[in-house]
Amino acid sequence: MSTLTATQSPDGFNPICQPFISSPSGISRGLVVLNHGYTACPNYWYLLTPQLLAEGWTVMAPLMPGHGRNPNIQQNGSKSYVVKDYYEDLPERKEDYMKFSDEIIEISEEYKAANPNKEMVLAGCSLGGGVSAYMAMHGERGTWNRILLLNPFLGPPTALGADFGLSLLRDVLPAILPAFEALRGDMMGWGKDCDHRRWPGDWRKGGHGGICQFTLKNFRGVLEFGNEVEGEARARAAKDGVFTGGIIDRSVGVGRWLTGGVWDFVSGTSKPPPSDLKVQMLTTSNDDAISNERVHFAVAALKENVKDGNSGFCVMDAEMSHTWITPIDKPAEMDHWWLDANRVQGGKDALEMLTDFVSKGIFVPTSGATVQDDNALEGDSRCDVRKKR
Repeated sequence: MSTLTATQSPDGFNPICQPFISSPSGISRGLVVLNHGYTACPNYWYLLTPQLLAEGWTVMAPLMPGHGRNPNIQQNGSKSYVVKDYYEDLPERKEDYMKFSDEIIEISEEYKAANPNKEMVLAGCSLGGGVSAYMAMHGERGTWNRILLLNPFLGPPTALGADFGLSLLRDVLPAILPAFEALRGDMMGWGKDCDHRRWPGDWRKGGHGGICQFTLKNFRGVLEFGNEVEGEARARAAKDGVFTGGIIDRSVGVGRWLTGGVWDFVSGTSKPPPSDLKVQMLTTSNDDAISNERVHFAVAALKENVKDGNSGFCVMDAEMSHTWITPIDKPAEMDHWWLDANRVQGGKDALEMLTDFVSKGIFVPTSGATVQDDNALEGDSRCDVRKKR
């Protein structure tokens, strides 16, 4: 993982954010690759990894370029601190994310070549979902048995006002972002609570290890990469593709996409997909960190073109938020009932459901209920992850 080892940060790497490959006790049944999201790090998977190891998987969690650096924390008065993240290593252009994705493809294919009879599972959350989609499109056909995408970043978040009907504007937006520095300053971030969890004495002790601060130029790189992934999908499926979510692309692209075949998008080939390939996609209602419109259309394509019974999609409730598997990152008062099997109807928590898909190909269950509170997802299936009354 050579792209991950260099930094000029005087505080170095956060120890809990180191990339890892962990092996189970006994013989491994195969490899699971876990791609974290933007400003997160491999420890994002701190609750899921032990469950996968217990199921007999080898787990690899790489670190995206520029991520996982220690913050600088200075006391400011008797009960306050100033936290400054080292964001200088974060990519400013898409090429760094592409190089990273290509490197993980190479590592995964080396494992597959050395273990041809073992299963391979690819998972990603948010920007890591975009990385996983890129890997699926550019990797060797037949590498993966299952693909899990959690709240995948398939383009600019609708909340930014970036989900334009004209594809040209999606390319312009990343280019002009740095110009906004003159209007609002260069810095962006996830808010005061994100900084506060790194304060000495805070019960969260830094959370899972992600960072909170980045620049508009850093975010340009994320948008460029999202456009690259989306553009690749459109080029392989239909010129006006389904992922964009704009009015023009909706009216023209959907019909062409549904006659094209999702496997053409995933693999770049018209050969039939492996018979056991399964894809599970999840998102949350009103997720303002991604475009749920693009998720919706990606799912429409999956339903039409993946072998019957081999794709699954459902929507988690809005209260679960964008990153719902890391309670250590959230305020103490937030109730993570979906992570407690004793409080979920049916007796399985949401993490166990993810493990079921990774290990057995069992999709997250649905019960016939549909989404009503998110216009982009209205009518889509809600996940059957309900709180006991």
